[in-house]
Amino acid sequence: MDGKNDYFERPVLIIKKVNQYQFLGVPLTSKNKNGYFYVKLNYSDGENSGNANLAQIKFFSSKRLLRKIGMVKEKDFEKLKEEFKKKFLN
Repeated sequence: MDGKNDYFERPVLIIKKVNQYQFLGVPLTSKNKNGYFYVKLNYSDGENSGNANLAQIKFFSSKRLLRKIGMVKEKDFEKLKEEFKKKFLN
């Protein structure tokens, strides 16, 4: 999916650090979309909200990280993990 700004930035939620070079992440979108693979989240102290796109979860290089936007609340992160389990591990 398309990114924004000069570097075509796209927010990503880090799920699990693999090593110093890689992490498992799920891309975020600022648009409120409904669908089977979208999970609604609030990030950066509730300022921003959007959806995590579970259909695009993958391993990323840590070299692609440009800046930190914020953190997802723990309850939203738990909700994301539960949705992932329901959709992919059952």
